Amino acid sequence: MSPLACPGNRVSIVSPSWAGPQHFPGVYEQGLERLQARGLEPVETPTVRVQGSPKERARDLMAAFTDPTTVAVFATIGGDDQLTVLPHLDPEVLRAHPKPFLGYSANTNLLVYLDSIGIPSLHGGAVMGHFARPGG
Repeated sequence: MSPLACPGNRVSIVSPSWAGPQHFPGVYEQGLERLQARGLEPVETPTVRVQGSPKERARDLMAAFTDPTTVAVFATIGGDDQLTVLPHLDPEVLRAHPKPFLGYSANTNLLVYLDSIGIPSLHGGAVMGHFARPGG
């Protein structure tokens, strides 16, 4: 079993592009339930369910990476506004606290950014776009 999939592991949940859970809470809750069924404990950041400004979403990303109690960072869904978040990230802090990031769609911007600074990232595994889908 990979370190990410170990029962009891906590994972940070972020909405770096769009707060989809605000608009589709049932889909989001199903995704969370499926993560929990796999033994993971999701930890939401403040802008998951409410659209935050680019600085607020960057703050949440930084908090998710620096949280010593979580082993990975999952995006809720994609969106169309993530490029505005990237200038507010501190690459040195992120490098000092590397952990896998999972996302897709507009999160590709963040995936490429993280890869460029040496942090593992995976295209896919978003809470709403993948875990909440029929068949999980």
